[in-house]
Amino acid sequence: MTNNPLRKNAKIRGNRKTILSMLALLLMLIMAFPLLALPTASAHTPPWIYATYPKIHVAPDPVGVGENVEIIGVMNWALPGADYLNTIRFKNIKITITKPDNTTIVKHWNLAPDSGGSVFFLYKPEQVGVYKVLYESDKTVYTWTPADTPGAVAASYNDTWLAGTASTTFTVQKEPVAHQTG
Repeated sequence: MTNNPLRKNAKIRGNRKTILSMLALLLMLIMAFPLLALPTASAHTPPWIYATYPKIHVAPDPVGVGENVEIIGVMNWALPGADYLNTIRFKNIKITITKPDNTTIVKHWNLAPDSGGSVFFLYKPEQVGVYKVLYESDKTVYTWTPADTPGAVAASYNDTWLAGTASTTFTVQKEPVAHQTG
């Protein structure tokens, strides 16, 4: 058998390619390892605290006795992960309507019906005068987890959204108010 120098060079080149391929694979694994070793997202310590700034709207104003007014309470936040398919909502929202004779009507929601934290309803006043409307939201602590609630954000666990209030008034008159449509 003859020692062919071309065969030796081809064998050396093949070994180099194998070694370079193995080094490239090793480098990719080394670079990817920190990504694989990262812990999954979890709550921060200490939990974060957020102020809330609710708003209350009543329309139309003025309105006639027996005509509907729409009362809408809104939050400045939507809780992380809240959507229409889960129960991530602000807790214990209350709207108190104080009539001109100082009697009250209270509407309460254990959880906001809207994923953005809004509550809304129609009200038909039966007395002439100035009505007061008070929106109150309780402190909400984020207790939802990805294990029990789809969409929940683990990093928000135990974060707190503080209680908030907003108030407004509206006037009811004896005569109906002509409302334009369209």
